[in-house]
Amino acid sequence: MKNNVRRVIDANGNRACEGLRVVEEYFRMFLENSSLTEKTTSIRHKIAALTAEVENITSRDIANDPGRDRCGNDSWQDPEQLVRGNFRRIEEALRVLEEYSKLPDANVPVKVFQKLRFDVYELEKEWVTFLKS
Repeated sequence: MKNNVRRVIDANGNRACEGLRVVEEYFRMFLENSSLTEKTTSIRHKIAALTAEVENITSRDIANDPGRDRCGNDSWQDPEQLVRGNFRRIEEALRVLEEYSKLPDANVPVKVFQKLRFDVYELEKEWVTFLKS
């Protein structure tokens, strides 16, 4: 079970960081908003630091992962839809990290993932508020 928990943490840490990177580039290149960009970068770095342990990485079984060939939305109508979709991806991944962190084999702090999830909710709200202004 220990390796399976570590695989979940590794996969969802990657998923959250990848989604944050997509959002970060939008904030940086489309909105040219340094505040939102910096907040996004900070959250991404925290998640990466928490989930990039060697034990998590070595637990990967990429060749046999049944979810490997699943793909998400292959096309977006506009950049805002892409960002909304990635916010969902990030929030879902952080919820998974929070829940699996409650298991004894996780060896990661559950309260930190809970806080990061709420930080992402706040970041999304700031983005929507910025768009409406």
